[in-house]
Amino acid sequence: MDRLRLAAPVMFTALALALGFPGCDSSDSGGKDAITDSPGGADISGDRFDDHGEKFTLVVSGSGFAPHEGQALTVAFLEAGDDSAKGTQSTTITGGDFTVTFPDVLEAGRAYTVKYYADLSGNETCDTPPIDHGWSASVPAVTGDVTLPVTHNTNFDTSVCNFF
Repeated sequence: MDRLRLAAPVMFTALALALGFPGCDSSDSGGKDAITDSPGGADISGDRFDDHGEKFTLVVSGSGFAPHEGQALTVAFLEAGDDSAKGTQSTTITGGDFTVTFPDVLEAGRAYTVKYYADLSGNETCDTPPIDHGWSASVPAVTGDVTLPVTHNTNFDTSVCNFF
């Protein structure tokens, strides 16, 4: 009988992960699975099950980018101190502005860096500034959804292309 009681939460978790129930996540790169709630309040945390908590949205909103009107702009975000992008998106600068949204990607308590560049050369790759124009911005430890306003300037980040 004890084996059945122990197996039930694990079987429920496997089924919940397979069906994609809310609160379940099997997308992290460590091959671990997580569930934030389980029947009977069983504690299923540990090596196999890590609770990643609530995810928050990142919105990068640029203004004053008229010098790059019609050019492609690519945005990447990474955890502060990390060297690999967690996500990238591209858009076209229109009316001197742009908005890029990364839904449900930020984790509470973690800080992030946003890297972005305008493809001034038009070759669809990031070329070290000043060939293309690139910038970076910091996002402090996250407590909720983040809107990061950025404005055009000529203080280029010459390392920005390392992340694309």
